[in-house]
Amino acid sequence: MLIDEKAGRKVAKINQVKIIGSLGVLIEAKHKGIIPLLAPYIDILRLSKAHFGEDLLAYALTVVGE
Repeated sequence: MLIDEKAGRKVAKINQVKIIGSLGVLIEAKHKGIIPLLAPYIDILRLSKAHFGEDLLAYALTVVGE
């Protein structure tokens, strides 16, 4: 389930539904070869209203080898 809403995540967790956020989807897409690079999408996230810490974004790039 793709969701970034706190209440929805809580319900999903109670019902043991796997949840993944937008950054997780991008990491999976990179691992599966759907996108060639994660960095351009990280740049878009940085410019968006989404609140991702720089440490988390840097870690995501490290996880995918960028």
